[in-house]
Amino acid sequence: MPTVPKNQVRELYAELRFRLAQDPLFTGSGSLDTLDGLMAKLPDTVEQLFGDTLSGDADAYRYAGVLLCGELVRRFAAHEVYTHDTGLAVDDGEVLFFGGDLRVGGNLVLGDKAIVVVAGDAEIEGSIVGGEGASLLGVAGAVTAGNVMTRGELLAGQRVTVQDVAYFSGNGCSALAPALRARVLVENKRLNTFSKVNADDQLAELTADHLARAAALLGVGQVDTVVELEQALRSRLTASS
Repeated sequence: MPTVPKNQVRELYAELRFRLAQDPLFTGSGSLDTLDGLMAKLPDTVEQLFGDTLSGDADAYRYAGVLLCGELVRRFAAHEVYTHDTGLAVDDGEVLFFGGDLRVGGNLVLGDKAIVVVAGDAEIEGSIVGGEGASLLGVAGAVTAGNVMTRGELLAGQRVTVQDVAYFSGNGCSALAPALRARVLVENKRLNTFSKVNADDQLAELTADHLARAAALLGVGQVDTVVELEQALRSRLTASS
């Protein structure tokens, strides 16, 4: 994150705060008063912002933090393009910040409690695969990917476009974006917020009655449980890097 005098960060935050007051992705679960309290002592690093200041509250506050990072780079730093031609794996607990666009030629794989924040757009030719536990991918701009599978958070300031499968599971995290497009959207025990959804097929919750159809839509073999389904899908997506 660029080094910016605290008074300028506060001015930028005040501008963002006005926008957030009119943003349903924030107001759906967030409170400006609570956010003001969290941001009263501005953190110095992305690690502090997402790993400490905004770590224990609703996803709306981390969404606000992602937008703030994007605005800081747009106003105070040169816009960079970060390229990983053969894929990018983020270790458990690792925090990465990209002050511009991120382009990944293969898969973007996040470990448990990994945090990746992108100040611009994220273009992932392969799949975005979150850890078995919580992880965070926050993108101030747009997200494009071949597939998405995560039990963690996906927060985007602009549209999320998925060529094939968008699979979200677990009720401890959610995804926020103005719009999502995918061939198949699965939201198993999730409370995601997409202002607009365009999907050829959608499954809201996986039960025993839905497994055969889900397996066919997701391109995996016969499975008997949701756990087996997720394991097979994860193996398919990570093998395609």
